[in-house]
Amino acid sequence: MDGHLKVLFSSGYMVRLTLLTWVCYAADYCVVIAVVGVPGVLLGTALIEVPRIGRRWAMVGSSALMGASLFLCAMITTPAASVRFNAMELLFQSMFNAILYGWTPEDHNQLSLPEN
Repeated sequence: MDGHLKVLFSSGYMVRLTLLTWVCYAADYCVVIAVVGVPGVLLGTALIEVPRIGRRWAMVGSSALMGASLFLCAMITTPAASVRFNAMELLFQSMFNAILYGWTPEDHNQLSLPEN
């Protein structure tokens, strides 16, 4: 190992400290991002119950918002903005998936086994 990496793994203590630091940073990032998935699922569940929106328009809206957030994600320049836009994308992705998972069994019900 060269340079700075050699220092990070120079002793058992430094190996443990380095790995724990990396795990804490990764967990912090993942928790911040993943927490917004729950409101996305709840929002998707609520939107399909609105009579003028329903499943179809809720899926269209959530996929359009997901696409817009991915487009904006490509234009970010700071780590904080990266976390925010990734969280926003996951919110809309979770909303879309909740609607899709609810719709799939209804659509594929006609493919069920024939009654005896």
